[in-house]
Amino acid sequence: MSRNVRFSPKAVKTFWAVSAVEPWYGLGEARLMKSKPPFLRAWRKKMKLTQVALANKLGTDHTTVGRYERGELRVDAETFRKIAEVYGVTVAELNADPNDQAKARHMHRLMEGWAVLDDDDARAIADMAERLAAAKKK
Repeated sequence: MSRNVRFSPKAVKTFWAVSAVEPWYGLGEARLMKSKPPFLRAWRKKMKLTQVALANKLGTDHTTVGRYERGELRVDAETFRKIAEVYGVTVAELNADPNDQAKARHMHRLMEGWAVLDDDDARAIADMAERLAAAKKK
């Protein structure tokens, strides 16, 4: 005997799901996050779009955009890419705080290059990053 169970939006937000951020920076592993993409509303407001305007550009309904922003509906990878395209940013930037857009863009470039490096080159870059971080802490 099966029961028809209805989950509240609050309960849905607590489930862990694979994010719509495609494999994180193209490294081939899925990034886990709560179902609510963290900065969708902030990006929409930064771009000075209403939910209705964004929905029209995506070919969906404004209520769907609201549900994405509240985490009630999971954003699939294709829709996440479409949103990034509408805003003129990368998927990595869209997943970051809009106030850190430049940093996210640099990270995206770094990770694209990282994918083609051999182990020795990757180790050298990681060592350099550790030295830079240590120097900043001083």
